[in-house]
Amino acid sequence: MLKFTSKVIEVFDETPDTRTIRFEVDPSFSFKPGQFVMINADVKVNGEKKIIKRAYSISSSPLKKEHIDLTVKTYETGLVSKRLYFIKKDEKMEISGPFGHFIFDENIHKHIALIGAGSGITPLMCMMRYIQDKNLDNIEVDIIYSSKTPDDIIFREEFLKNSKRNIKINLTITRPAQNNSWKLTGRIDEQMLRHCIKEINSPYYYIAGPTPMVEETNKLLKQIGVSEEKIKLERFGANA
Repeated sequence: MLKFTSKVIEVFDETPDTRTIRFEVDPSFSFKPGQFVMINADVKVNGEKKIIKRAYSISSSPLKKEHIDLTVKTYETGLVSKRLYFIKKDEKMEISGPFGHFIFDENIHKHIALIGAGSGITPLMCMMRYIQDKNLDNIEVDIIYSSKTPDDIIFREEFLKNSKRNIKINLTITRPAQNNSWKLTGRIDEQMLRHCIKEINSPYYYIAGPTPMVEETNKLLKQIGVSEEKIKLERFGANA
C-alpha cells in the first residue's frame, strides 16, 4: 500500500452528474482489476477545513501505467463527491492504496458475469478494460448494467462501441420514456439474468452497486442455484 500526492491531468464528463478524474501516478504504481483507492480530500465543513477520506474504485485498466481514473458521481449532500466532481486540472489530492478483494483473476475465471447499477459499474469497467487491453479473448464476459435512463449510463459510448466478440453487453433502463426504443428495460430479475446469461451456473459473478441491489441480486443468484463461492460483492453507498 502506498500513500502519495497526485495531480489531476484530465477531467471527463460522463453523465449530467458523473465525471471521470484522471490522476497522474508513478508507472511503478500497480493494482489488480477491481481494486480501489482512498482519497484524502480537503473539504470545508461548517466553514472549517477538514481532511475526509473516501473510497473510490479505479475505473481505468491496470495496464495504463501512468495514470488512474476515478469515476465519481456527485450527490446533493456530498462532501468528497462534490469536491472531486468540481476538481480542476493540475489540482492535487492525496491518495492511498490500492485496497480490496473484489478482484478478477484471469488464471481462475474463464467466464465472468459483471452485474452493476449506477456508479457500481466502475470496478467492472476496470475489469472489462483490462480484458480488452490484454486481449484475453479466451475469457467470456457477460455484462448487465442497470441505469435509470439512457442519459444516466456511465461509459455509454464505450459500451455501445464494444466490438469484442467475447464481451456481451446488456444495458437495462429502469425508467424508460413513453416512446422508449431501448431493447432492455426493468430491474435485474431472474428472467433478465436467464435472458442475458445462457448458462446461469457457468460464470463467476461480480456484483457492484447500491447495497439493496447487490443484496437482492446475491440472494436471487443463490436461489437459482449459483454457489456462494462463485459470487463476489462490492457495495456502494452514497458518498458523503
